[in-house]
Amino acid sequence: MAIPGDLTHLNQADRVLRARDGWRRELADQERETAQRLLAAYERTVPEMQRRMDSLIAEIQRLEAAGDATTQRVRELNAYQKMMERVDYEMTEFQRILSDEMSTASDSAIEAGSRIAQDMVEIMGGSTTGVFLGGWNEPDPAAIRTLADYLSREAMQDKLSSFSENAVLSLEDLILTHVAQGKNPRELARRLSQWTNTPYYWSENMARTVQVYSYRGATHASYLANEHVVQGWVWSAACDRRTCISCWNMHGQEFSNQEILNDHHKGRCTPLPMVRNVYRSITSGEERFRQLSAAEQRQIMGPGLYDAWRRDDVQFRDFTRTYRDDVYGTMRRAATLNEARGR
Repeated sequence: MAIPGDLTHLNQADRVLRARDGWRRELADQERETAQRLLAAYERTVPEMQRRMDSLIAEIQRLEAAGDATTQRVRELNAYQKMMERVDYEMTEFQRILSDEMSTASDSAIEAGSRIAQDMVEIMGGSTTGVFLGGWNEPDPAAIRTLADYLSREAMQDKLSSFSENAVLSLEDLILTHVAQGKNPRELARRLSQWTNTPYYWSENMARTVQVYSYRGATHASYLANEHVVQGWVWSAACDRRTCISCWNMHGQEFSNQEILNDHHKGRCTPLPMVRNVYRSITSGEERFRQLSAAEQRQIMGPGLYDAWRRDDVQFRDFTRTYRDDVYGTMRRAATLNEARGR
């Protein structure tokens, strides 16, 4: 991330965008590379799983023709047992690859997050402000472990070790539910084909979230180590059509260095440094949201929330709800209409 020699010609808004966009570009590049490697590895597992699924469907069709398509009979099929064994094998192998990829991604994200924290401070402060007269401190390793090393947490290891088991249970539930409901085997075949994407989506969610949280955790640790320069941080969302209404609400809110940015899984928000003697508050998410067209607002909120907001049944601050994750702790997501109304 290149830093110009003198940024004093940039206003505060331009500096915010420069810092945020540089952070996101680097993170997006890392995410893309990880996702591509995971997808290539996962695609190698699909053909054999699909072949076993096709064999099972043929057997279920035979049972249906004989009027004997019960969940018990399906469980007893050799094709069913062979398919489950293959899925367990393939997902166990993929689980190992996922663990390795997440470890590599987390290590890279921690290194980059530590480095880019200083870059963002330079951008936000400019090179002629004198903010570095006290020097720049590397983050404490203990703080890195606490704030950025999510992969070594017991809950994350439990989640990784149960990946294959969860895939098998998910597939079993799909098959037996369809059989119990007496649905056509052709419909089940279609759903099985769709299911083959599900474990990959799980892996992509896990890898991307650990990357962004490791990245941000290292950034937060760097801010903590440099409180002589950084007085806190401000929540910065992309504020585009992909941004959820919770992140719109959080944009512009200020926090101490003892707090972390805790958006939802696969979030894109950035903790921008509040540089001492330089920082000025940025435009709030609500103010920016009100500048959008009615059509854009409705698209982002959804019709129910939008109509309630326009009627003043709910306030903008009501659009964020917290939830608990075993790995990441308290996280924030968009509220449902009933939640926003306090129900």
